[in-house]
Amino acid sequence: MATLSYFVLLYIYDALEFKWVVFKGLITLLCLMAGGYFLNDYIDLEVDKKVHPNRALPKGYISLNLVFILSSIFFTTSLILGITTSYKMALLVIVSAFLLLIYNVALRRYHIIGNIVVSFLSASVFIFASIISSKWDKSFFIILIAFLFSLSREMMKDIEDIRGDRKSGYRTLPIVKGVKFTFLLSRFVFIAGIFVIIASFFTREFSYRYILSSIFLVIIPSTIFLIFKWKPQSVSVISKYIKAEMIAFILVLFIEGLK
Repeated sequence: MATLSYFVLLYIYDALEFKWVVFKGLITLLCLMAGGYFLNDYIDLEVDKKVHPNRALPKGYISLNLVFILSSIFFTTSLILGITTSYKMALLVIVSAFLLLIYNVALRRYHIIGNIVVSFLSASVFIFASIISSKWDKSFFIILIAFLFSLSREMMKDIEDIRGDRKSGYRTLPIVKGVKFTFLLSRFVFIAGIFVIIASFFTREFSYRYILSSIFLVIIPSTIFLIFKWKPQSVSVISKYIKAEMIAFILVLFIEGLK
């Protein structure tokens, strides 16, 4: 979904061209993500032995040293590409890599801080695209909406993973504040995302295509879902629905880019 989001925002800004800088930005993003995935596997080895024993690393199919080397290679490649693109890209790569490191080492274990970091990193895909296109007029609302939807889903995922997280000694939001509190906060954040979409209608940055597609693809379905389906016993369904609406919002952005 990150690759799709990257290309769609470039498409909106009329910057989706077969130029090296466009693919360079994508490779920078993908290398950063790959470095984060391998770093996560490296740090979580002992936890995965208990919770996910069938994964490649706990099974011994690949060595811990190889995972560390691959993570280092991907992070270094991302940084080099970022530096050779622009100082803004280099700064974004450095900040993102630092957040990935402290998230995996410490922040993921504590309350909502880890959720905020992950949500920012998810929304940063649009920052990558904005830097490449050198256009920011629509980006604020898009980044904020992506952040809020992602944050809502991350909290729902924490509720889903509460048993494994408790065994691993994590102090996630549902463990510390309770499932009910986390559930209500996730709902509030999701609704906030809907209101940000509505607020974006009153700017001059978006066309009628964006407004109409947002209403029919996101706002109306989400309102119905919030009323009839957003129930405490349906956490897994809610998590999947939020992801579906994130994809729907990307479709809205694609429609906005149509000429």
